[in-house]
Amino acid sequence: MKKRILTLLTCAVMVSTAFTGCSSSSGTKSGNQDTDTAQTQEEASGSAEGEIKLKVLDNYGSMVEEMISVYEKLHPEIDIEYEYIPSDTYYSKFTAMNVAGELPDVVMTNAQFIGDQVRSDLLLDLTNEVENGQNYEQDAVWGDTFNPTLLSNCKATLKAIGSEYADKLYGVPFTMTTVSVIYDKNVYNELGLSVPTTWDEFEKNCEAIKAAGKIPISMQQQNMDWWPRIFWDQYCRDELDANTDAFEDGTMTFSSESVKKGLEKFKYMWDQGWFPESGLTGNRETMQQLFVQKELVQVMLQPNYLSYLTENVPDDVELASYALPGVDGKPARCLGGSSSIWAVTNSSEHQKEAIEFVKFLTSKTAFSEDYAKFINPGLTNFELTSDNEAMQGYIEAGENGFIPDIYVPVNITTEIQNAFLTDLEPNYLLGTYDLDYVTDQLNTLYKDTYLSNLK
Repeated sequence: MKKRILTLLTCAVMVSTAFTGCSSSSGTKSGNQDTDTAQTQEEASGSAEGEIKLKVLDNYGSMVEEMISVYEKLHPEIDIEYEYIPSDTYYSKFTAMNVAGELPDVVMTNAQFIGDQVRSDLLLDLTNEVENGQNYEQDAVWGDTFNPTLLSNCKATLKAIGSEYADKLYGVPFTMTTVSVIYDKNVYNELGLSVPTTWDEFEKNCEAIKAAGKIPISMQQQNMDWWPRIFWDQYCRDELDANTDAFEDGTMTFSSESVKKGLEKFKYMWDQGWFPESGLTGNRETMQQLFVQKELVQVMLQPNYLSYLTENVPDDVELASYALPGVDGKPARCLGGSSSIWAVTNSSEHQKEAIEFVKFLTSKTAFSEDYAKFINPGLTNFELTSDNEAMQGYIEAGENGFIPDIYVPVNITTEIQNAFLTDLEPNYLLGTYDLDYVTDQLNTLYKDTYLSNLK
């Protein structure tokens, strides 16, 4: 029997099925509001003084709380009840709220789960508001203020649940999750390293760091698909640029040589010992701690996690960042996109106010505050600049554009993504599964959980 490693995301599979298994009655408004009691009406409307209460569920963190504080000062008529849930328990909490008929007005979701939420009729269709409504500042169409790739990514994730959803938006992207390589300039100087401008230079740096007894580069379990996606953007770009529907029409499959090449490069890095051994089960916090402890020399993170590093690294650490070069010599597009998505629930009694709040969360007004200094908002009407060296790599990383979220489609359905992250990918790195087994399993999952929905 093939040995499988234990994973931390088993609950994600259970949660995703729970979305579709729950009654949709909690996701729609009552058709007979005249029978509501006065008490219920008062709770739905807000306080006795006429405030409207909006409930918000989030897994992003402290910056959202600060945004809410600004919004409430700008809009004293709105009272926001905010709840933060860590990522590893967030969707279990969401599901429990749905079962109890207690979904908040505004929720954070992501590409992995939004399809199940939409299919269960839990989220409000925002397509018309995004494409025709005004932004928060009332000076542009709301949709025109987003990086076009981010909106395309949001739409592409919904195509997985049926072609009728392909051009719909049930949520809007919250920041570009730009990824850059953070390093300590002092360690680079000690080891005689320079910022790599080519992939060969990057690999030589990794080998020198390993020879010095340190871990060259991070890898965390919940983002284990980052590295293959980076490689596929290089190796598969010519084929997928020529035909964006190559996987759907069968021109490409997971068994295509370019797809295999990306997986092989990932395993090569693992076999070289450039990743932490804890990368198969460790999370983002594990990588941050290894970096703070100076065991890990280079850590790949989204910019919103820079605050932890700047507040916790020793005094002799001088942070800087760089954009990862392309493995095949092409301009290296950046990992990023619409992994964090704000949505309004169908059950909200204050959908108009909830939409207005989401507009604020995705506005230049919100991102102009100091709390957003480590954030790339992904807005066309906002210029990202910084004199902080730790942010420069993120700015450079976005200059060549972004890898589409759905490219080589390992994350196009919950079933594929869970299997890839928790079983196929880690067991391939460990040598338990060979490459052909992995690609065959992906081909079968793609056919059974995605292509079958398009018919």
